[in-house]
Amino acid sequence: MTVSRVVRGGADVSETTREHVLQHIRALRYSPSMPARQLTAGGELTIGLIYGPEVAAELAPVLIAAQGATERLAVRILPLPSGKAPIRFNPVYKRLDAAIVLASTCNAARSLLGQIDIPHILVADASRDGNSVGIDESAAFCEMTRKLLALGHRSLAFVGSESSGSCPRRKGFQIAIAEQAPRVTADFSVSNGRSFVAHLRACEQLLANKPGITALVAGDDLVAAAAVSAAERIGLDVPQQLSVVGFGDTHLALRTSPELTTVRLPVGAMTLHALERIAATVRGKTVATGPTVMPFEIVWRDSAARSPVRQAALRTRELPELLIETAV
Repeated sequence: MTVSRVVRGGADVSETTREHVLQHIRALRYSPSMPARQLTAGGELTIGLIYGPEVAAELAPVLIAAQGATERLAVRILPLPSGKAPIRFNPVYKRLDAAIVLASTCNAARSLLGQIDIPHILVADASRDGNSVGIDESAAFCEMTRKLLALGHRSLAFVGSESSGSCPRRKGFQIAIAEQAPRVTADFSVSNGRSFVAHLRACEQLLANKPGITALVAGDDLVAAAAVSAAERIGLDVPQQLSVVGFGDTHLALRTSPELTTVRLPVGAMTLHALERIAATVRGKTVATGPTVMPFEIVWRDSAARSPVRQAALRTRELPELLIETAV
């Protein structure tokens, strides 16, 4: 059991013993087998929270939800960011019994899942196959786009990051647009980068090339915030001349002016479900497999409104009544 305690980083091992064991581990190239670790899984489990740079800024609510359940589930959470080297080469990885993988895009999910070989569950879009928990992103974007169409928007655009262009978010947008074809026109733009500046440039170019766009559907809140800034820089009023919607309900949604209309994810419930499910799996309990779809919520704020054409039509209908009142 001494070797196990050293590998797990236990505090009840003296430094002399720890160094002696580690020397032998390196010499023998020892790596604990998963079946052997699962035999002792009745005790505390060490669950890795593996994430990429695109979600690092939004990690706080995930950690809060996870830490709130650690004592009840007898687990310990170890955050593990991905880097240039594969995750399995990280010394911390050797201490993990299982992992929760956080990914905000298709490419990020594929990249992270390809680096691990322990039991895991993906917290991301839940429309994909495999063990995952999340919302149906395609359905969320379809519903958001339908709401914009109901407000009279007939010239819309989707702007996503380089890794989300072919994922469910764009597909949901396309489904809603196809339902109204050919009365609706749609444009697509891919931001070749992850930074705010890269998204800002992509949005500025799109709005300059397509001045008739009245609603912009962004692949995430960062892109949406960049779109609001781009509109301001070229003299467009949000939402009177351009409606902007995002995804994630991240901290940016409330720090953008106007505040963003966006899709809210049940981050706490998703994290808790993933943690319960992966802990039960490692302990040999029978659990459901495949994706678990959680409910989403569209949070309507001040960045989206009726289309300018619809607003003008409403003002025209109100004008005769105003003239009558003035004459009286």
